[in-house]
Amino acid sequence: EREQKTEALQRELEERARTEEALRVSQTKFAAIFDASPIAMSVSLVEGDVRTIDVNSAWSRVFGMERGVAMGTNGLRMGIWVDPAERSRCLEIVERTGEISNFKAWMRRGAHGAEIYCDISGRMVALGGERVLIMAFDDITEKHRYEENILQLNATLEHRVQERTRELTDAMGQLRAA
Repeated sequence: EREQKTEALQRELEERARTEEALRVSQTKFAAIFDASPIAMSVSLVEGDVRTIDVNSAWSRVFGMERGVAMGTNGLRMGIWVDPAERSRCLEIVERTGEISNFKAWMRRGAHGAEIYCDISGRMVALGGERVLIMAFDDITEKHRYEENILQLNATLEHRVQERTRELTDAMGQLRAA
């Protein structure tokens, strides 16, 4: 009977070792995928206040801050939100719906850096009994500038067409009067 108990315990220990190894492999895969993502991402713990627990390399590149600077703080304290009210609005949407997508906001590279326009998406998830917010920040500054330029060009073109139409209408009126 003692041998049977020993064998059962040995099998249980082997199964536990396999399970722990599978967990380590899974965590390593997740970490590699998270860090390799070309989109800036953050993971934050939500417990009253929002506190950053991890950011990927793209986040560090986009916001101009090392990972260690972001850990344990949040975007408001880091000064990366140009308008703190936008951050509040973003978090209210996530709190109410559990997710957010296509939220546009002006942000800052570092506390005093250049302003960037970001398309923000995120989702609240439960991990180990804790509420965790996973956010993605896509820098669309150049795209936004191109869109603004196109809108300005369209407005200018529309104005020119209206002016030319007026000129042609006046010329037609003068021709009819002559």
